[in-house]
Amino acid sequence: MEKLKFDDLAPAEQLELQSILDAHRRAAGSDPALARKFHSSFQDAFAWWLFLLLGSVGGLIAIFVAFSPHEIAESWRLFPSELKSNPVNTLEWLFRDPVILGPPVCLIVAALTAFTIYRNYKRRGVAATSFATLRVRGKKLALLRHAEVQTIKWEHMGSRGKTFSALTLMPGEGKRLHLYANAAWVEVDIQELNQARAAAGLAEITPTVEWGPFYRVVKTQNPGPAQ
Repeated sequence: MEKLKFDDLAPAEQLELQSILDAHRRAAGSDPALARKFHSSFQDAFAWWLFLLLGSVGGLIAIFVAFSPHEIAESWRLFPSELKSNPVNTLEWLFRDPVILGPPVCLIVAALTAFTIYRNYKRRGVAATSFATLRVRGKKLALLRHAEVQTIKWEHMGSRGKTFSALTLMPGEGKRLHLYANAAWVEVDIQELNQARAAAGLAEITPTVEWGPFYRVVKTQNPGPAQ
């Protein structure tokens, strides 16, 4: 498994991945075949980021409600001289009273969280390309090239009616790539992987399929691939 940034890919690989991300971003107006090659995990992470953003903004508001602007300004004015004359007591005061550290920490956390959301918007998930399977987190990538894959494990998992797939791609050497997605995306990825291997003269890989204890198989008159 390789860990790299988007700009580290070869130009043709950047173009292919970007076209998949663009198709996912446009959704209804995009090429359905390209859109199916990306499975987003942005919403799962966004809930935690939103909680952190609201917490930092709420903390900043609480500080300004609890302390007047004059108290905050006076504490900042006295801080350098107090730290110089009695650093131990000043540090204790610093961590006990949020009036000094509180506002900058809240602002920094809010800014970093907002920047993370911006960087990851529509760019967080897993992608199936013609050259590799990728985990995308903003500009950061983790990928395993199709030619390096030796075995595939596909686990159908879930609980209480909500099911998902866990895909593990294992190379001959190095770290494996473990991903969470849905069954439809896994099928697309395995198809891309075996097509690339066939074009390179490599053997097709049949995944080992495992069924979790809570997974419910829905039987139909014309059963197709498990969803």
